[in-house]
Amino acid sequence: MLNNLTIDETKTRAGKDFYDMLYLKINQMDKKYKKTISIIELPTMGRNTQIQVFLEDRMINQFILNPSEEFLEGQVSFTIMLIDDIFAKEAYIEKEKSY
Repeated sequence: MLNNLTIDETKTRAGKDFYDMLYLKINQMDKKYKKTISIIELPTMGRNTQIQVFLEDRMINQFILNPSEEFLEGQVSFTIMLIDDIFAKEAYIEKEKSY
């Protein structure tokens, strides 16, 4: 089984920029996630696209893509916060199960 895997399924430059920012931030962290993170970009109405972030098979974040670097950095931080929260809750549940 592969751990700490990040999958890129983006189609536009802004989507790739989001993926690259997220990938770099995750790899620079001391802690490692033992689940697969998938970044999927889908077309929406008009010329917009949306990004969906999956942790294993569960969607944890979804947003309409904006190519602004400030917006992308905010979404990267928010996504990492969501992932950290999920792992903290899972660790708490595992700890409670062991009693």
